[in-house]
Amino acid sequence: MNDLETILITPANNSTGRHGPPGHDISRWLELRPWDTLPHEALGETVLAVPVRATFPGPDIISQAIESHKATGADITRPDQGWLPDHDFTIYDRRTLKAGQPLPKLSTLPRLRLNVFVPSRRLISANEKIKAAVFGRTKGIHVTLAEKCSMGCRMCPFNGSDIPPRHKSYYQAYMKRRAEYSFITPENLAAYVTLIQKVQPVRSVSLFGPGEPFTNPFVTEILRWCSNNGISVNFTTNGNSIRNHHLAPLRAAKINNITISADAVTAETYRAIKPNGDWNTLLKTVTRLRQLQEDGASFRLTLSFIRQPLNEHEEESFHAFWGRWADETVVTSRYHMGQPTYQASWNSPFRLPCASLFNGVHVLTNGDCWTCSAGAPDEFMLGNLLTDGPEAIWEKLNEYITRYLAHGMAREICKDCSWWRQSHHLVEYESGNKRAIIRPYSYKILHS
Repeated sequence: MNDLETILITPANNSTGRHGPPGHDISRWLELRPWDTLPHEALGETVLAVPVRATFPGPDIISQAIESHKATGADITRPDQGWLPDHDFTIYDRRTLKAGQPLPKLSTLPRLRLNVFVPSRRLISANEKIKAAVFGRTKGIHVTLAEKCSMGCRMCPFNGSDIPPRHKSYYQAYMKRRAEYSFITPENLAAYVTLIQKVQPVRSVSLFGPGEPFTNPFVTEILRWCSNNGISVNFTTNGNSIRNHHLAPLRAAKINNITISADAVTAETYRAIKPNGDWNTLLKTVTRLRQLQEDGASFRLTLSFIRQPLNEHEEESFHAFWGRWADETVVTSRYHMGQPTYQASWNSPFRLPCASLFNGVHVLTNGDCWTCSAGAPDEFMLGNLLTDGPEAIWEKLNEYITRYLAHGMAREICKDCSWWRQSHHLVEYESGNKRAIIRPYSYKILHS
């Protein structure tokens, strides 16, 4: 039996027992409880297992999960429960097991890659239970604190100089239309959250651009309002606009994460990418935020790096340099209109549901709402919270999701967009501790 390539192990109480589901290219179908030792005849290059506690999800889901498992080179694959309700299966791929040896405890493995399986667009369309879960997901709320930024980051879709010529007119026209808008106020935020809570709970908001959040003169009052109303906050900032008077409110606020776009490890590279930024100010900001953490602030600090020709030579050193202060460092590919500059580290064998389209709603300063994070807000405008109401916004969003599931495109831009691949992710563990989160165009290194 040493020529076996794949063994699928089913729940012991599954009536199908010892018979593989139709359409599976598998060599043997066995029963095994998680606490059983591995039978001698099960030895092969790959071992796949469904634990005994699992609800058998059906051959289509298992088949796609196996293909995803192979594509990502994972040690373990399990379903993302947000996509696959009640399907508690796990697939193992261990090549070091000996006959009679029990399945290892995951915490004892020196290095482990966990693939969180996401079903394909077609599989969601065909499975009513999964489809219901997609439409019932709580959407992330991203609120624009400011619509303008003076950093001039070269890769920025809205303010940069490295915009591809074919997209430049689109972004310029968008910024011209938004020229009259500036900041959001605490009263604005309160009104938007109150409206959104009519259609879903709001427990957390992400406060970011396209402008720089800390240029908003009301940012401390907004932080206070969120804390007083039990809403946690995530920030994305360039780190050049945080001042001393922001520090005490930041320490007191209920903040999950502060992400600073650093993009460099030297002053020279930093100036080349951010012409109006100041390297020494960035270093002071990171030092101050680290001090806040030592004084009891509970937020995680993330330093991000958008890979581009000007800084790609510093990618490896970025993690070591900023890891001295940051809880995590993130590298991602530069992209415009959903088209990344760099190649994906792996490709899903299926077209996945688009995480950007399905998972979030962006609220601009005047209440305009859009979805999709590919940098194409006019393509996916949902309406205005104040004039159209939240029910109409969510109805429009569901219309886009329905169209995407049916055709693979919610709008024409989806045809050339590659950012949907980011739905997939691998979680890498080292000696039982989470070390990294890896997506096809980005990866995050956890330093603590």
